[in-house]
Amino acid sequence: MAKWFALAALIATCLVVPAPAGQAAGADDNSLEAITQRLAAARIESVEVEKQDADKVLDLVRDAARVNIVVEADARKVLEAKTVTLKLKAVSALSVLQHVLRQVGLVTSYADEALVVTTPEAAQPHPQVTIYDIRDITLAPKGSRLPPALFGSQLDPLYYYWMRSHVMPVAGAGPFLDPFWEIELLDKYPPDHIGDVIARTFQQRFKDTGVQVSYYDGYLVVVEQPKAPRVPPLPPKPADTLPPQK
Repeated sequence: MAKWFALAALIATCLVVPAPAGQAAGADDNSLEAITQRLAAARIESVEVEKQDADKVLDLVRDAARVNIVVEADARKVLEAKTVTLKLKAVSALSVLQHVLRQVGLVTSYADEALVVTTPEAAQPHPQVTIYDIRDITLAPKGSRLPPALFGSQLDPLYYYWMRSHVMPVAGAGPFLDPFWEIELLDKYPPDHIGDVIARTFQQRFKDTGVQVSYYDGYLVVVEQPKAPRVPPLPPKPADTLPPQK
């Protein structure tokens, strides 16, 4: 019963910002771009759950953004075995979705006019596409230089988490280096220019990592080509099966 009250309180905090009048005709458009735009436009005032079923939070994202999110069978088993803890304020439904995926270790792909929640293994060898709302990255810290790992601030820490765990070590940098401090973007550029500079900087500095970063109309799009797992070499045969030495 307590979980249902928690879910009801969670849904009550959801605030969907209506799309501009000129975009109303595209409400039935289920392209990847349209789904992303609706996820980014749906603003959620507060999400505070502790050890909540991840699927219930996904339902909140679906209802807030009015998008199709399908969970594959293997990913469903993962969701049923894990819970999520979130404390977010004034973020997009896109951010909530990515926080959930990060905590349960799943990714998304796109098929049949829907976002498909799947496992990283099932997503191979297809590229994994992650889309970040540039406002969630730039809104809170601009001019204040807050630490990027403050979970629950308007700054989406997922971006830093992904960059530190995937890109920075591959590029030879330490896992705790904040690249924004190094290239000093936040105090110099407005959000749109920051997005362009981030994408350009990553393409130049991390071009050998197999990661592509581009910026389009308020969204930072990260495309990562997963590598197939290496097959371990076979162990040597036991000594008693080797031919006798001459």
